[in-house]
Amino acid sequence: MYVVINKFKDLKDNHLYEKDAIYPYKKKKVDQERLDELMGSDNKLNKSLIKEASIDELTDSQLIEYATIEGIDLRSYILDVVNTTELEKLKKKAKKLKIEFNDDITLEELTSLIVEKESSEE
Repeated sequence: MYVVINKFKDLKDNHLYEKDAIYPYKKKKVDQERLDELMGSDNKLNKSLIKEASIDELTDSQLIEYATIEGIDLRSYILDVVNTTELEKLKKKAKKLKIEFNDDITLEELTSLIVEKESSEE
């Protein structure tokens, strides 16, 4: 992936790239010759316009922009991670309470079992 280091208007796709934007702005194949032209100074502005960047180097806003370009639903992804983490915590708690359950139990089902078990022990 590439990050814009100098603002420029791409004459090939008629798009204005602001500094720190992700290049390209939409999901498309860009040939190596074009990338070399934009990374080098052999272009109309005579300076490097983009640089290669790893995902670890991106800022939060660049990550969001990249996810949008790639069509990644961040809301669903984050909720999946949170739910998986919460389910793992509840599974540990259920084991301590000696509650039997299947590995494919849902978060809601396990929560219900734990509440039921804790209520019966009071």
